[in-house]
Amino acid sequence: MAVSLKRLKFMFYAKGPKYVFLLVWLALNIFLFAYDYYNYETATKYTYLRKIVGAGLPFARGSAACLNLNCMLIILCVCRNMLSLIHNNQYCPRVVRRLINHNLALHKLCAWSIVFHTIIHTLAHTFNVEFAVSYFKREDIVVGGELTSYFENSLFLSKDDTAYTVLFTTVGGLTGVIIDVCLFIMVTSSIKIVRRSFFEVFWFTHHLFIVFFACLLFHASAQMIKSQKEPECVFANGTNWCNYLCEEYTRTVLDSNDVTMCDISNIEFKGPGYANWSKSYFWVGIPMIIYIIDRLVRWSRRFNPATVYKAIEHPGPCLELRMRKKGWVQQAGQYVFLQCSEISLFEWHPFTLTSAPEEDYLSVHIRKAGDWTGELYKIVNNHSKQKTMKEGKNTELQFQLAVDGPYGTPSDDIFQYKVSVLIGAGVGCTPYVSILKSVWYKIKSGNTQFGTKKIYFYWLCSDTK
Repeated sequence: MAVSLKRLKFMFYAKGPKYVFLLVWLALNIFLFAYDYYNYETATKYTYLRKIVGAGLPFARGSAACLNLNCMLIILCVCRNMLSLIHNNQYCPRVVRRLINHNLALHKLCAWSIVFHTIIHTLAHTFNVEFAVSYFKREDIVVGGELTSYFENSLFLSKDDTAYTVLFTTVGGLTGVIIDVCLFIMVTSSIKIVRRSFFEVFWFTHHLFIVFFACLLFHASAQMIKSQKEPECVFANGTNWCNYLCEEYTRTVLDSNDVTMCDISNIEFKGPGYANWSKSYFWVGIPMIIYIIDRLVRWSRRFNPATVYKAIEHPGPCLELRMRKKGWVQQAGQYVFLQCSEISLFEWHPFTLTSAPEEDYLSVHIRKAGDWTGELYKIVNNHSKQKTMKEGKNTELQFQLAVDGPYGTPSDDIFQYKVSVLIGAGVGCTPYVSILKSVWYKIKSGNTQFGTKKIYFYWLCSDTK
């Protein structure tokens, strides 16, 4: 029993924070969907709008609330400098650091959540538009006054128009279509097989997020969802005044018991106003500002490039590049993004640092595995003072690479643990070279005060070649 409790305690310590965060995220999605769904399904100020657009209204608004949340999180997950600043802060709790290390997993989770809620939102509004157009053309409904103004000024409709008019000629409809197209392209190009085989396709199409979020802000500004103006539906003697009007009109004027047919010719409509409109700007606009600042910081680093002064060819083939950069500070186990202007001005590729903090240079080991790395091999050969690079030989160089980073990894706080286990598998031992070298330097210099007493290193290889 004691062993089981100890094991459960260890499992909760290792994975508990992640699952707690996921539960909070899921609860927020459920709450936001349910809150907006209930509001648009029951609020009296949307009574006539519900009769015009049908039952899809609450589904559209509930999914929109969840889209706001996930669009905010998906942006914040890729603000590298902000996350690195929090991660490297000495007062940052270890639990928070471990959660930050899962930022890309949350990014993918939010992406699939956005896909799910986009499908609901799109289908709901498609039905809404179809019902609204059909309602506007019904001969048994008295349509005039402010209601006609709502259709003509908010939906830009006339009785000769169709649902396609709303989808492709209004601000709300057209931006919605563009958002759906951008999302489809980004998601399909992010599939693992596409991302690994055609990284450039993934990288460039992913920048459609700029169009996606710009259209999202314009989509919210359309303010096509409107409520009726004061006096709104009130409760008199326990009776919903809106429904009472509908029932009276259908019985006395139309001689029918169909309460869906109402005289709403004199009902005045109003937009959601600044408070509702500003929701999307709060959820999406503020994170976008943070992201833009983050990108500006990253962009400024290209003006302080690293100078590659040595290249070493290893078996594999694997190329080790040693660089020097002014003001460079790193920790063991971190990674950087490299950009070579001779290959592309836009592509940045991540590489684990294999140099130790105690060394006066930064180094990366690059395996020739694609177009970009293949081009880098050619450039290194072109800049070398020798005719060709030889395995195991040092090659003197003098060219520059832009370096973005360093950024933290789960192994940043490895020296705070007494016993650490390092397991190299998919990408080999590269992530742990910096750590093992740093341990060697510490022992060599007589520094035995760091917290780690034992390190177990396991390197899993499919073969020994």
